[in-house]
Amino acid sequence: MLSENPSERMTRMIVAMNFTGAEELVVVMKSL
Repeated sequence: MLSENPSERMTRMIVAMNFTGAEELVVVMKSL
């Protein structure tokens, strides 16, 4: 298994946010 840096995960989340949209990310964060 690859150990990924927290910053790398954050970057990936930001990139994903750009594709999915900020509103959807907020909904996902609130549902956690």
